[in-house]
This record gives sequence, C-alpha cells and structure tokens, in this order.
Amino acid sequence: MQFNFTQLQTCVIFQSKKVKDAFKERQDWEELEKNIKSIETDGTDLKKRYEASRKRKQIELPNGSIMLEPTKTKSGYSESETFVVLLTVMEHYPNLFPFKLLDYNTTSGIDFVVEERNVPKYVELKGTLKKTINHPFRHIYKFICQCQQVSRKISNSAKK
Repeated sequence: MQFNFTQLQTCVIFQSKKVKDAFKERQDWEELEKNIKSIETDGTDLKKRYEASRKRKQIELPNGSIMLEPTKTKSGYSESETFVVLLTVMEHYPNLFPFKLLDYNTTSGIDFVVEERNVPKYVELKGTLKKTINHPFRHIYKFICQCQQVSRKISNSAKK
C-alpha cells in the first residue's frame, strides 16, 4: 500500500502529541456530558419512583408490620419483590415455614434449595403463578407466589 504526501502528512499530524491531547480532551468532555446526563436521568428517575412509591399498595401483617406489595407488570408480579415479601413474612412468622432456606439463586433453574427434616428440597418462587410452568414437577416441593392466575376448579377430565 502506498501513501501520497497528503495522506502521509495526515498520519503524521494525528500522531503528534498536540493532536492526541486534543482528541483526549474531547473524549473527556464527551464522557463528562454523558455523566451529567446520567445524573439528570437519575434525578428524574428518583422523582418518578418516589411519587410511584407513595401510591403503591401496602400489605399489613396481623402483627402490624407493613410492607409494599410487589409491583405488578404486564407479565405479572415482580419475582424479586415477591422474595422480599416472603423473607419478611418468614421473619415475622417462622412457624409457617417448615423448612430452612439454604440457597437462593434465580440465574437459572432452581430458585430455592431448602431443607426440611434434613432432606434437601426445591422451592419455586413466582411473582405470579400461571398455567404454564417452566420446570418439571418431580422435584418441586412447593410453589410460593404473590398471585395466582391458575383456576382452583378441577375439571371433570382432571379428576379421572
């Protein structure tokens, strides 16, 4: 590949310290502008979340403890917020849960590993329990959910 004089001169100019410093300064200014925009966006998001939180429904437990109801989205209740509710209820009413929570991880597969009477078991947490489940039932010990969309009625064909 051959360069003409203008191309060679351009390459030399872009390699000079003065030009490199100017590019670096411009990149720094662009980064600063992104950060300022991010700070402004965070402030706007904070105000929106604050206003929304004041309107959220609350759950009052029999002992008077109050917590926020999980957020309902288009696909159902938030699973992570349902987990917060579960932990709060477990803390206030431990006798309702005959198992010990050993592990919680929703990155894939099993949500909870629990132990009941020295036997490991698997609990599936759902914000909203729906008709279709993405796990086989063989190893599921319990489902814990905020809301269910599954009918409680048993059809005649299911009874047979």
